[in-house]
Amino acid sequence: MVELPKRCPICGKNMEEGYLFTGFRLRWSKDKPSFWQRKGYIQEGAKIIAGHSVFGTSIKASRCPDCKIIIFHYGD
Repeated sequence: MVELPKRCPICGKNMEEGYLFTGFRLRWSKDKPSFWQRKGYIQEGAKIIAGHSVFGTSIKASRCPDCKIIIFHYGD
């Protein structure tokens, strides 16, 4: 398992540890998704990052509330 950073790479402050979660699948797209892609009706061009069922998923993450960034590792 990859260790997540304890300090923000932008401001250097301590990051909060927690979980990024979704009620469906967490997906990634290089382009801004359309309404239908966001609703999960169209999968074209989107890569599933985590969660392969309708039961949702969660991923361990680190968050900087000041810089508004979240860092997580996906995969095995």
